[in-house]
Amino acid sequence: MKSSHILILFILSMLLSCFPAFPQGSPSLLQELVAAYQRFDYQETDRLIALALKEIESFSLKEKIGIYQYAAFRKFQQGDTFKAAEFFWKLLEIDPTHTLDPLTTSPKILALFQKTKLDFLEDLNRRVQQSQQRLIPRETPWRALVFPGWEQYHRGYRWKGAIWMTAGAGCLVGITRALIRTHRAKQDYEQATKPDDISAKYHRYNNLYQSQFYWSYALIGVWVTSQVDAFFFSPHKIPASLSVNVTSTSHLLRLTITL
Repeated sequence: MKSSHILILFILSMLLSCFPAFPQGSPSLLQELVAAYQRFDYQETDRLIALALKEIESFSLKEKIGIYQYAAFRKFQQGDTFKAAEFFWKLLEIDPTHTLDPLTTSPKILALFQKTKLDFLEDLNRRVQQSQQRLIPRETPWRALVFPGWEQYHRGYRWKGAIWMTAGAGCLVGITRALIRTHRAKQDYEQATKPDDISAKYHRYNNLYQSQFYWSYALIGVWVTSQVDAFFFSPHKIPASLSVNVTSTSHLLRLTITL
């Protein structure tokens, strides 16, 4: 029984030895790359970089950043600044906040990285603005034409929309009541026979008749003001927006959530 177990283990070990090793996925590959670079063994560094780039998708994001960084270092040392900037760009696509150590990095490499980062953040800002423009509907606020506050409410301004809608509804209620009361006052006036009653009921009828116009003017004012507010002061809300502020000394990425 023991000899059979030993035989099985021997066969398994032989089978495993037949499979090629895959250092690309090994966590130690980046450490080997860094070590070779630090001891100025650039031939080994280039070999490990080529090996890593060939299977770049098998690495974690953190490892990819390290691989792209040292690949950029080597391309810069070889005089290929365009390729070096390309590797820096790929690095920044993973982590736009990445920085290089100013104490251990060559000033020329550091300058190229900073320039690439500025270009990347400006491009990112441009893409964000384009995305935001696509997110903002450019429709005509036709709901505000139908009823005050509806467009604002539809665009996410709940409180503002509710206020406009309440004002519009209040004016409509006022007009309706004025019409009903004016009609009744007119009947009372027409049915009056005594001079004193005729005069009093006429004044009441006249006041109610004029109130119809007051309520109508109020509704028109609410409607027009609601239109102006919908066109100029109630833009469509964007659920989430990303803004990039770029200066010569700092880079700031800001994510704004609008509720």
